[in-house]
Amino acid sequence: MLGVCKQATADPPSCGGAAAPAIRGCSRRGRIGSWTGRETGMAADETVIEQGNAKIVVAAHGLVGITVSIVERRTGLEREQVRLPYPRQGYGGHEIVLSPQERYAALFLYSGQAEVGYELFELGHELQHLGGLPYVYGEGDRPVFSPDERWLVMIWETYFDWWNPDLAASLDAERIVDWGEIAVQQLPHGPIECVPIRVRVPPGWQPESSAWTAPTDLRFVSPHELRVRTPWGTEPAIPFPLPPDPVIEL
Repeated sequence: MLGVCKQATADPPSCGGAAAPAIRGCSRRGRIGSWTGRETGMAADETVIEQGNAKIVVAAHGLVGITVSIVERRTGLEREQVRLPYPRQGYGGHEIVLSPQERYAALFLYSGQAEVGYELFELGHELQHLGGLPYVYGEGDRPVFSPDERWLVMIWETYFDWWNPDLAASLDAERIVDWGEIAVQQLPHGPIECVPIRVRVPPGWQPESSAWTAPTDLRFVSPHELRVRTPWGTEPAIPFPLPPDPVIEL
């Protein structure tokens, strides 16, 4: 059964130092400004649209908020702008994701304190803000659009007990972990619905202290199937549309 996404409501503990990865609520991503994925680890100067004629520019400031603008590349003139409130939990960085035919753009946001979310825009004659997913507790990567631009999907981790010494005795056997959640939105105005994700962890697997343990590389491999990469290297399939189950087990 699809449910409502649980929003981040409380301020997480402060993060820092070598012990930070083991603290529930601390991000291993950190605050690094505009972010385009761990493939490069570098900030993007622009996101080009309209066959190279325009670009999307995002700026964040604590006093002004987050502004999303469409700028003509030839003249440098700003054509459209949408201003969003500055997130209460803070801003650690962002990434812009375009749908296959550039009808939509998703602004993936993370706080740097273990919250992620997105804002959704329609790219047409006007830049239209369609809403989004307010910060939810956890760590994850950018959302993905379906090939037909009818759906937006995001997955994230909510489990941070990998380094709990009380669980060391169970590492020799396969264990089942309530890993996170997956959110699905039908575009353009559908509700955002969430399903918990449960995963089987292979015997003996434990991450390094600074390892990224969230799901990565979420993608549509067909109109009816998603795949995601686990930190231990498997790529389980997720049927789509999501089955009407209270929990999806990978």
